[in-house]
Amino acid sequence: MTGSWPCEGRVHAEPAGAKGTSRELARLVYGPVFERDGLARMAPRWRLWIGLSLVLGAAAVACSLIPVINIPACSTPQCQLTTLAAGQSWPGEVAVDSTSVYWTTYYGAVMKVPLGGMEEGGVVATLASASNPSAVAVDDARVYWADLGNGSVASVPLDGGMASTLASGQAEANGIALDAVNVYWTNGGMCAGAGVTCAGDGGTVMSVPLDGGNVATLVAGQSGPFAVAVNATSVYWTDYNAGTVMKAPLDGGAPSTLASGQASPSRIAVDAANVYWLTSNGGTVMAVPLDGGTSVTLAAGQLYPSGIAVDGTSVYWTAKDDTVKKVAVDGGAVTTIATGMNGPRGIAVDGTSVYWANGGTSVNMFTDGTVVKLYPKK
Repeated sequence: MTGSWPCEGRVHAEPAGAKGTSRELARLVYGPVFERDGLARMAPRWRLWIGLSLVLGAAAVACSLIPVINIPACSTPQCQLTTLAAGQSWPGEVAVDSTSVYWTTYYGAVMKVPLGGMEEGGVVATLASASNPSAVAVDDARVYWADLGNGSVASVPLDGGMASTLASGQAEANGIALDAVNVYWTNGGMCAGAGVTCAGDGGTVMSVPLDGGNVATLVAGQSGPFAVAVNATSVYWTDYNAGTVMKAPLDGGAPSTLASGQASPSRIAVDAANVYWLTSNGGTVMAVPLDGGTSVTLAAGQLYPSGIAVDGTSVYWTAKDDTVKKVAVDGGAVTTIATGMNGPRGIAVDGTSVYWANGGTSVNMFTDGTVVKLYPKK
């Protein structure tokens, strides 16, 4: 019966600040709120009193009276936009597993909230303190991050506890990716802060076992490696300064160039067939086969695209014009799935939903950031 009643979903989609007022009025109009299929539904009292035709007419009028204030637009029919966490200090990168969403904040924290968020009683938890975490990833046991501020790579158990430093003394640690054995990241090649030793000129691509151990340099001599991704055989990265997208074996070796002439390539993702990346200054979403070939522009004219995620069917990204968009992995029409966001940044996707961080506004010193969920993602 999804979509059977004119106001269905309006309360669930509103921001935390307006939730109480709208939901109480909705109860007066519709009756008790109950949950089905993970969404808030309304049980109309009017069914007990009058015929269905009058119900729908009156409900349409009542729906217009329910206050929905400052709701960012959700452009997908029947979609539900939920604020999972509010009041965040410039949240950045995002990761997701089967139970929770994880993110970093610019002011030095690694955070977590259940997939249902605050609306379902979830608690926003600080898992670890950090200096300036620049990327986050998760496996079935721990959360991992690269810290641009102190030049380290670290991890913490999924439920919090003692954090472990896996690598230190890294020069501009940025980007992070995991496989079943190792953590991978890039070093931009600049000194990250006091007490950090820059081991020569040029950027590197690095790895260390998940539980710590030997820190290995997989590739050296890079101009400005930025984001990183892995699959079963290779590690992939963007070189922001050189304008290239690169690839190397997981255990190191000679790198190969998958794409060149890119205008500041930034975030990167891979699936079973392609490598995908954003160009910050070029305003494009790009793809190339895993083994190289002709690069394809999936979307152009984007305003400083920031975060990227892929699910095998679509590529999703955030942009500086406060939108979140998607396009099919083989190209086609670009779909805007959310507008009116508040500085969207990192993005992640799972089987049902899309998650991203809104960095917040400068007038509030970026302390009004949020982490949101769009369900369903289609």
